[in-house]
Amino acid sequence: MDEAWTNRVEEKLDKLSEAVIDLARIEERVVGIIKQTNENKEAIGEIIVRLAPLENSSLTNGQKLRFSERVFWIVVTATMGYFFSNYGMTK
Repeated sequence: MDEAWTNRVEEKLDKLSEAVIDLARIEERVVGIIKQTNENKEAIGEIIVRLAPLENSSLTNGQKLRFSERVFWIVVTATMGYFFSNYGMTK
């Protein structure tokens, strides 16, 4: 009877030691995931810092382009008006 009880205790200890080993492996994975997450956060922060000036530049360029386009169409319209008023179809 003592031998059977000892065997059961040993089996339970073996299972417990396997569970502890599995927990250690899981902990290593979690630490790796946390490290990678922190690295990703830092990389995203750096990208945001680099992106802000580009965004501002893009907005400025967009405003300049809209203004230039309006000036272009004003010049085209004025030229066409002048052309048709001076050289337009006369009967």
